[in-house]
Amino acid sequence: MNNQNRRRLGFIIIIMIIVLIVTCISLDLKSQAYSRDINVSRDAYVYETYPNSNYGLHNDIYVGNYNYSKTEAYYCFNVSSLPNGWTWARIVVYFDSALGAVDVGINLTSDSWDELSITWNNKPNQGEYRGNVLYDDRFNIIRIPLRSEDLTTTEISICLYGRGGDTDGYIQGNSKEGASNGQGTPYIRLFYDKYDQFIGSILVGVTLFLIVFFLFIGLEVKEANKKQKSMNLDEIKEIKRILKISESYSRRLEKFKIIEKEINPYITLKLEHRRTFIYVNGKRFIQCIRLILNIPKIDVPLYDEIDSIDEAAKMYSNHIHKNRIIRGAMAFPEPNQHHNITPEQEFWGHCSNIQAWIEHDYDTRILMSNISFPLLRELTKAGDLKARRVYKEEIALRLESGYPSVVQYLLTQGYIQVFSPSEFKTILESTDLIKNFSSEPKILSQFLRSCILKFPTLLEDILLQILKLPDGKNIFFSSIQNKT
Repeated sequence: MNNQNRRRLGFIIIIMIIVLIVTCISLDLKSQAYSRDINVSRDAYVYETYPNSNYGLHNDIYVGNYNYSKTEAYYCFNVSSLPNGWTWARIVVYFDSALGAVDVGINLTSDSWDELSITWNNKPNQGEYRGNVLYDDRFNIIRIPLRSEDLTTTEISICLYGRGGDTDGYIQGNSKEGASNGQGTPYIRLFYDKYDQFIGSILVGVTLFLIVFFLFIGLEVKEANKKQKSMNLDEIKEIKRILKISESYSRRLEKFKIIEKEINPYITLKLEHRRTFIYVNGKRFIQCIRLILNIPKIDVPLYDEIDSIDEAAKMYSNHIHKNRIIRGAMAFPEPNQHHNITPEQEFWGHCSNIQAWIEHDYDTRILMSNISFPLLRELTKAGDLKARRVYKEEIALRLESGYPSVVQYLLTQGYIQVFSPSEFKTILESTDLIKNFSSEPKILSQFLRSCILKFPTLLEDILLQILKLPDGKNIFFSSIQNKT
């Protein structure tokens, strides 16, 4: 590029910068973009286990499979006083926690319903399907875009439900009654702006800029063709740089390929979109969550008595997210802790863990309990003979271990329901189950409530075992007073 063309390009750039600055200042002075929120007027969830019960005033909202039964959430917004002039809108719903990855379906329902009388048996039709989102504990907001025709009536209702069939997993959030000081209350957000009157001017300015720019480029190309100069060293370097960028993009695209590994006839692991999923009988079952233990040599003796990965994880309490160690579900990354684990390396690590779990006859101590037990139950349903053989035995062994988080998980998820009264009586008589629970009043209380529902005929035997323990009366009364 000769000096004359350089001066010409510099002059054009200066003029366009001045035009853009003036345009931005005008837009800032003359436009006022704003939004308006409309909080939910009614919300409730319905529960398949109790089809005639109403949860309209409940503090929590559940969506998915909660305690082996389906739940659906309904939200209604009053838009009768909706002001005109909005350009786009969306519904925002918050959830606090999730058990597993939940495929949440979103439907727009036109049927009317009442917050204080809606039940599973009289719920409205789910209505028009509007999409779905895969929800896990890394996200806590669901945003639902709306069309202009959706807000033509006085009310708009949506239904959220689990699309995973019988797969365990649910999400939990606050209802409008349970929201603290309005924080976490579902709402519709309407967006307004007044930029329309300036769009034409902006387009004209951009068009003039492009015309001048391409005319200038045309002159440069014509001049280059006339001179037919050989490429100089700088141009060759530029071509190499572009080729290098192209190769870099090719490598990035390679990262999104699908990797598949069949562990046994029932279990297959797949790397999809840089995340590892477990498939059972060809159906996606659960996403693998990464856990890392980075134990200094000085702390190794602390783990001598560890009997399961649940206990090790509880002691260490560190997880990996985006290659950074974090403490707890919502913690920030720790400083100076970075682990360059690629998704492919993580995938093969999960394959190795599942392979070891299978080779050790589905020993649930090898995996986290919230993965091993749902996976073992799914394999039992799929017809895996080994899984059917060890399923009840693993539940009994982990109950007898008395480890609080594992026992609480098994009781909360209803795993003791797999036993018949006679089988459970044998477990009570042949193990130290009651003795192991006696030191945890909260666990013992939850155990008693589960037995009242499932094994009422064994309640007398259980109470006698408690009272026979040293300080049995105090243990019994402490468990009764304890509330989960």
